[in-house]
Amino acid sequence: MVSTLYLQAQPQLQPLSLYPQAALWEEPLSTQQLMELSFYASGVEEQQIPLYIQKMEEQLLLFSQYMDEQPSDLDLYDQAELLLQWLHEHILTRYIEIQTRMDVLLDQGSYNCVSSAVLYMIFASQLDLQVQGVETQDHAFCVLTLPQGNVDIETTTPYGIDPGSRKEFTDAFSHTGYNYVPPGNYRDRTINNQKQMISLILQNRMASLQRHNDHEPVVNLAVNRWVLYPDSKALADLHSAFGNWAAWLNGRQRYQEAFDFILQVSREFDLLSDNQNRLYQLAHNRLAQELQDSDLQAARFFLDSTNGVLLPQDQQSLEDLYFQEDLKRSMESSSYSQALELLHQAWQNQRITQPIYTRWLYYLHQNQAVLLSQQEGWYQAWQFLTNLPEEEASLPLLKNTARQMQDNWAAEQHNSFAQAFQHEDYSTARTILEAALLLDPLNTMLLRDLRQMDHGGF
Repeated sequence: MVSTLYLQAQPQLQPLSLYPQAALWEEPLSTQQLMELSFYASGVEEQQIPLYIQKMEEQLLLFSQYMDEQPSDLDLYDQAELLLQWLHEHILTRYIEIQTRMDVLLDQGSYNCVSSAVLYMIFASQLDLQVQGVETQDHAFCVLTLPQGNVDIETTTPYGIDPGSRKEFTDAFSHTGYNYVPPGNYRDRTINNQKQMISLILQNRMASLQRHNDHEPVVNLAVNRWVLYPDSKALADLHSAFGNWAAWLNGRQRYQEAFDFILQVSREFDLLSDNQNRLYQLAHNRLAQELQDSDLQAARFFLDSTNGVLLPQDQQSLEDLYFQEDLKRSMESSSYSQALELLHQAWQNQRITQPIYTRWLYYLHQNQAVLLSQQEGWYQAWQFLTNLPEEEASLPLLKNTARQMQDNWAAEQHNSFAQAFQHEDYSTARTILEAALLLDPLNTMLLRDLRQMDHGGF
């Protein structure tokens, strides 16, 4: 049973209501759709979204009035440039690398590459400019489609139109800490549609939470991103979010919760084959926990629940772990002969490995030898170990134990001899030595004692 001290909110696996709808929207999105979706992605409370849409519409109206004052023959390039400059003069006031939320952008003027790019998309939709996103390894910006070709728009600076050709851009862009990736570097650039760009708001929020090890809310953000636009990057984030939450639970020994969570998301998101190794590791930890707590019944119940979930070889591995613990308990509660029979059966049936078999042989034989030494003496214990089957008696650990017991017996004989010799009972002393040497004729200590008597003429 999990302690209530560890209980906390569980991750929400159902996406917010807008995302399944937005996934069906055709691109290009309308201005209204762009605004609504970007505020949802920013984490704005649902009842507050109309207020922020109104606030954005006020800015759109101001920009529309500004454009009405411009020459009517402006081409698309000039319109795009004027838009970028206007946004930096009226809305975008301070660059903050981690500030990805659109509500904060409107309230405070702070922005990063993602939020400024999404803002540009929203305003560009009013001008009927064809704008998409560009994503690099650690950065995002926009690209404008013109009849003569595409033009990059680096939205973090007012000089960002066709940025590679402008010194003003180079000077202004340096404060962001990023390197501009020119159009020719296609391998380092990914074109994103509008939904993908807005999903980067979710990704940025996820990264911020993960930096603070706050993994529970990341799960829902990853689900929302996946539902909105299920591309390979969203899938990678989904895996990461699920794995991090399970790892958080695992690190607090909440193995059952972690296993149940990964199993649930694997089934709901069709990730069972991808998560087999993670499921096995969590199941192993859970089973080991029950075995450590000496609750074989709970361990058996859990193990039965994993049947058909894990890969056959992983299930068998856990079955072997359970069997070994069950065998251990059975042997510990049995007589020496019964325990030895159980061990031999397990080995013959290939239920245990060679190291486990050897370790238990040593344990059982040594315990029996110690018992014999206490009840019948060192010699009987030594002989017991010596007379084991050759393949067992020859095991290094048992050979060492037998040698120790032989030495203990010889020391015992030596002490008896020495006591008789000190009392000048030389006949008894010689009898002790000769009898002992009949049992162990090559014992160097006893032979040395006998030579001492012979040299002394006793």
